[in-house]
Amino acid sequence: MRGSLSTKRMFGINAQLSGDNYRLNASYLNSRYDQRVTLLNVPAGIPNLMRVLESHNNSIELYSLGAEYEFGPTTLSAELQKNDRTSAWYSALQHRFDAFTPYLVYGQQYSEESDNGKRTREGESVTTGVRYDLRYNLSLNAEWQYFDTKNGGDGAFIDVPTKPNANLYTIMVNFVF
Repeated sequence: MRGSLSTKRMFGINAQLSGDNYRLNASYLNSRYDQRVTLLNVPAGIPNLMRVLESHNNSIELYSLGAEYEFGPTTLSAELQKNDRTSAWYSALQHRFDAFTPYLVYGQQYSEESDNGKRTREGESVTTGVRYDLRYNLSLNAEWQYFDTKNGGDGAFIDVPTKPNANLYTIMVNFVF
């Protein structure tokens, strides 16, 4: 699958409030766009199967609210996000031990598009890992992430998966500019 996005209009606003131990962030985005998706590896000759899917004049409104608070070496953070089609939230806890910082994150994803007008929980995820700070802007991270889909939704996946859950193990180098 290959895609392109052509933005016709986009505007947004972001506001932050910071103090010694806390940070609050609020964001809003409004955009109108055209989308084109080309499906690859589609067998030729199958009737009624389009290789190129085009969607014009789409729009999205996105709201986000986040908070972070530090209790000495412990940091608690949370974020809520809502748009026209989905909503999600997560909460994270981390504790710094010199150069090592273990962390735990839990989040849920919801669909705002349902037949009964109510949002439906589509998935949840749990992440646990450890970060080792090599320098002030360079770290080495190792983590395990568990994804679980609910109610026939796609959760954190692009499409509805064949299995309702997955495990992801990651080792990464993280660089902040």
